[in-house]
Amino acid sequence: MQMERAPGAAKKWLSIFFLVPALVLLGAIVVYPTIDTIAQSFQDTNRVWVGLENYKRAADSDTILTAIKNNAIWVATAPAVITSVGLMFRDPHRSACGIPRRSR
Repeated sequence: MQMERAPGAAKKWLSIFFLVPALVLLGAIVVYPTIDTIAQSFQDTNRVWVGLENYKRAADSDTILTAIKNNAIWVATAPAVITSVGLMFRDPHRSACGIPRRSR
């Protein structure tokens, strides 16, 4: 007597067959470099462990603090300016809540 397979067994193996290479590539291209970058942030240029020393030096740097301040200004103002300009040039016949025009 021959055993019957479950109805979705072939689809399950086929999906795993296609999913595994994608996961391997994702790990190689995204996950590994992310973990390595975080590890390098705790090391000096010779890959010697220095702990939080790099972060202390960055926090004391006026250049880094200026960059953080400038980024905060851009994050706060750019969306407001872009939205304001977009609203100035919007189609006055359309509703503000985005309801499309009626066909003519």
